[in-house]
Amino acid sequence: MFKLPGRSVQAAVRAVRPWVHRTGRKRALLVCLLAIAVYVLAAPVYGERSQSANLVVYLRGGVSPRTLPRDHPTPVSVRLQAGIQTRHSIPLPRVKKISLELAYRGALDTEGLPLCRRTQLRALDTRHALATCGRSLVGRGSLYSRVFVPSQTPFGLHFSLLAFNGKTRQGRTAIWVLAYSPNPPVSFVLPFHVHRQKGPFHTVLVSVVPPDVGTWPHFARFNMVVARRYSFRGRVHSYLRASCPLPPRFTSGLLSLARATFSIEGGPDLNVETVRTCRAE
Repeated sequence: MFKLPGRSVQAAVRAVRPWVHRTGRKRALLVCLLAIAVYVLAAPVYGERSQSANLVVYLRGGVSPRTLPRDHPTPVSVRLQAGIQTRHSIPLPRVKKISLELAYRGALDTEGLPLCRRTQLRALDTRHALATCGRSLVGRGSLYSRVFVPSQTPFGLHFSLLAFNGKTRQGRTAIWVLAYSPNPPVSFVLPFHVHRQKGPFHTVLVSVVPPDVGTWPHFARFNMVVARRYSFRGRVHSYLRASCPLPPRFTSGLLSLARATFSIEGGPDLNVETVRTCRAE
């Protein structure tokens, strides 16, 4: 569960190599761990990046609070920011599918949380969406896309995002993300289906960009904060829970927070992982 990107490890090891010959193993290990932690905390503002040819994807995020129990999950909020950039003035590609994998321990808690039907959000702005499905709200954010129309200069669209608790026709947990732009007025729903898998990334949110979005908007970047506390049958629930499962002697460590995969039309899948620190109680 606790990982470091390969380049980060290599940089940290090179930085501490001169110390190894002048200290014992325990001191050298301690210095190495400290150097790795400093390297991660000093990461660029865009967080982790991955590049394929002229395409660059980035992902950063965090969990609040940062101090968590080591042996049981507790309510948290998760912040994610991701985007695609191009080099040499190449137009942005079209994203067909987005996959977000969360690595914290625990699962989504939706017991007693009201449901919103996807059809209820059709063609709504944010005000009417909140009036219709506000009791199902689990997150907020924003999205920016570039619109490429033949024989016209590309322009940008800024969307407000609202995420609502939902279920598929098969009864599986889903998140309906309403995207709304006031100028010009544009509204569509990105459906994220929730899956479980083995390994460090337990919870997976997958969205295939629906046809009604059209072929002209090209995703550029988004940010989203997911958090919701609510009461049900006399108990307080949290949509998201997490822990910091460190060994007993450690009070802080590195957490593989999330991994994002973008499926590009006519190109390869691009994925990037973000690593952050957590503190254990």
